[in-house]
Amino acid sequence: MVDILAFRQENAMPRFAALYIAIALPAACLAAENTIIWWEAEDFAESNWPGGKSGRGAFAPQNDDHRAKLSGGTWLNVAGKRDETLYAEYALTVGDDGEYDFYVRKFWHHGPFRYRWDDGEWVEVTGRLGLLDSTSLRKHVGANWVPLPSVTLEAGKHRLRVELLEKDGAACFDCFVLARGLFLPSGPRRPGEKLGLVDEGTWAFEPGVDPFDADRRKLDIGRLLGQDAIGPDDWITTRGQKFIGHDGKPLRFWGTTIGTHRLGLRQLRYQARRLATLGVNTVRIHQSFEPTGEDSELTDVNEELLAGLHRVVAAMRDSGIYVKLSPYYVLPAKLQRGWGIETWPTDKAGRPVKRWDKPFGLLFFDETLQRGYKAWLRHILTRPNSNTGVPLAKDPALFMLQIQNEDSLFFWTFLANIPEGQRRKLGGKFATWLKGRYGSLEKALAAWGGEQARLDEAKGPVALADDFEKDVAGLMIAWAMTRQYKRPAHQKRLADQVRFLAETQHAFNAEIARHVREELGYRGLIAPNNWRTADDVALLDVERWTYTAGDVIDRHHYYGVTHVNPRQPRRASYAVDKGDGFVNASALLSPRKLPVNFRQIAGFPNIISEFTWVQPNRFQADGPLVMAAYGALADIDGLYWFASGNIDYDPTMTKFQVNTPPIMGQFPATSLIYRAGLVDAAPPVVTERRPLEDLWQRKLPLIAEEAGYDPGRDAGEHDASVALSVDPLAYLVGRVEVAFEAADGRASSEISDVVENRINRRGRIVGGANGEVFLDYGRGLLTVDAPQAQGGAGFLGKVGRIELGNVSIACDNDYAAVIVVPLDGQPIAASRRLLVQVATEARPHGWKTAAATFKPKKGKQTVKGRAIRDFGGAPWNVVKAHGTVDIRNPHVTVATALDAHGYAKADAAARVDRINRGVRLHLPPNAMYVILQTAE
Repeated sequence: MVDILAFRQENAMPRFAALYIAIALPAACLAAENTIIWWEAEDFAESNWPGGKSGRGAFAPQNDDHRAKLSGGTWLNVAGKRDETLYAEYALTVGDDGEYDFYVRKFWHHGPFRYRWDDGEWVEVTGRLGLLDSTSLRKHVGANWVPLPSVTLEAGKHRLRVELLEKDGAACFDCFVLARGLFLPSGPRRPGEKLGLVDEGTWAFEPGVDPFDADRRKLDIGRLLGQDAIGPDDWITTRGQKFIGHDGKPLRFWGTTIGTHRLGLRQLRYQARRLATLGVNTVRIHQSFEPTGEDSELTDVNEELLAGLHRVVAAMRDSGIYVKLSPYYVLPAKLQRGWGIETWPTDKAGRPVKRWDKPFGLLFFDETLQRGYKAWLRHILTRPNSNTGVPLAKDPALFMLQIQNEDSLFFWTFLANIPEGQRRKLGGKFATWLKGRYGSLEKALAAWGGEQARLDEAKGPVALADDFEKDVAGLMIAWAMTRQYKRPAHQKRLADQVRFLAETQHAFNAEIARHVREELGYRGLIAPNNWRTADDVALLDVERWTYTAGDVIDRHHYYGVTHVNPRQPRRASYAVDKGDGFVNASALLSPRKLPVNFRQIAGFPNIISEFTWVQPNRFQADGPLVMAAYGALADIDGLYWFASGNIDYDPTMTKFQVNTPPIMGQFPATSLIYRAGLVDAAPPVVTERRPLEDLWQRKLPLIAEEAGYDPGRDAGEHDASVALSVDPLAYLVGRVEVAFEAADGRASSEISDVVENRINRRGRIVGGANGEVFLDYGRGLLTVDAPQAQGGAGFLGKVGRIELGNVSIACDNDYAAVIVVPLDGQPIAASRRLLVQVATEARPHGWKTAAATFKPKKGKQTVKGRAIRDFGGAPWNVVKAHGTVDIRNPHVTVATALDAHGYAKADAAARVDRINRGVRLHLPPNAMYVILQTAE
């Protein structure tokens, strides 16, 4: 029940309009009552802002569409230079004493500002902010909700003063919110407000706030799987290739990367509880913790982010969600002048030169940066959590530490992005390594045939030539390591370089694992890295061998489509804009590009910590079933979607997105399939045993992974393939694994006959070795047919009726996913409580595209696709489902359609008819879930 009271303050105070919203919530949802105070930025009591309350200015809304995306239809906005400091002052009345969360909706990082309550201390808000949602008004102009520090206020009258920190540039403020209790940002919508906007053939997806009413909830996967708060002794360990829970049983992790660590504990607890109901039992925090101040000390840490990490761990543990931490990422990391990195190029002010301010590869071999990194880990792991009192090193909820993210000495950045002084430092380490191996540099040179490295052989101006007189051995660029050379001297030399770099990475990983355990007392697991190489056929096993210094093998792989921004090509790697060109493409028609095609390393748990079906692509609903079914088939141990930027569903489209109806909306059935093993794991169908010398020589493996597409690094669609001994479709038959051996073990590699038997190239069909998962990649259809999981995804309308063991699906939608799973642990045929889950397509309201041709990137042929004519906005419009599902089960007779939070949906009807040996469910057009159960 939402009670909204609009009021104006008494005449004694300056005029001010606000909304007070009281939302009754059960105690399980963090607060017994929510109080929301909402006011417009343009409704100030006093200001010197140009344009005043009219909102006129360079960034004012230009049409009704813009006005609809702003709270109150306008905002304070300014651009260009000004002579005075702009301010706005507000007067408001607070009804109750207490701590209030504070939010502002503004223009991204533009307009750094400071504010203070009454006569209190000023709080500065810099340009780089954590964003809770994003709404685009027009090209390069958008509004974002931003969390600000909470404030404790007494009941009564208060004043808020906001001042810009700069006298140049853009700044826009839409509205402010004080929340005593939960507030879910969702564009210009007030709590409880629904827009109800629909395009033809769709329904409006506006789930609102989950009340966490256990008595009314009919769908809670976490509770179904016994997911409870993490206790002080609930450590995750490993046994062979499996994760082992505190109860001694193997378990799998279904999760997502979250970007909400800047939020308060209240919001994070809501997010944790929501994720748990969907079946999520792990989240990944991916955030660099190095200090960012220009004059910061190398051994400092980012205090704001550390406090956010503490809040995340505290919130997630209460809902039984384990945290994987990724604390260092080379791309956003930026060297500062006070860090003392030797030989690093600097400007006259002592700042690192921008060309070299990203420390690619440096963490593996530079002792100074390693000292700083260890200091950051000490802050992270040993300081008591301000919310629990327990240091993260001693908290089982922080169950995995990822040493670093997406950097490697075997990627294209090797040497090319390392300045000369550091190249020579690494060359010096190579010289020391060669002396240890051969006795002297001269003997090494003799072993190579007496030839020193020359720049023309290194194929690049940033390669390092030999300088034996100064104990520096030359290094070839990454390109050279991808090649096989006819001259034995060159081949031998490159084998030594590859081995040296591999042992350098391995030694770094081993040292960090030792350091955090022996010196910092960390009891969790270590995942060293997750990246690809310059050539995954030649070098991926080398890279993965370096991960064996830890406990877990990790990788990243996205399913992406051709997507270009014709005006700003780089922008398509992280954003979706009006005018962009793209190609809709189903992953089910391109099986070699599926993220589950994974060369797993024997003897270790193997996880995929980043993947998603990247926007814009209308064919996303197959993704969750693909990952659940093949993740279970191949016995992958952990799956992390990328990424959840909101604490609940996103209001509209972003590039990397999980919180959408076609993806997160399918978590209930798919997380259950994966975590509970409703699809059987197949035995290994390929076991390749590789001697380490083969890795150094870069000999071809039996089967390779496709070069993992990454939208942040690849322009357009990434497609690379190579013909090897084993059909790459073997990944869809069963587990493909690699074992590293010190001696030559190639003869003992094993390829099961089932690989050839299950792959029908002519019919374009591949079947899993378990007999339960089938992909018709000619027609774009994935089916699962197991006793406790049956369904299909893809172009269901085109293929007609799908007959499975106990389920028949007749879906008229061109593209959809329909899944049936039991909720009582019984086979579908005997269950008395079944979940039928359906997903179709979803787009923002008003989304419009048109046929177009464009070039994905320079040098490629023109392709046919679509161009975005109108991006649209909230709410999501979901294509209505049409069809029937027959279930051969004599027990279930009552159908209840559910909303997105798992409660009975008042405006959705689920009709069932009795048929021979079971029931026929008519899919409700406007619901994702239906519970079928026995009549009480």
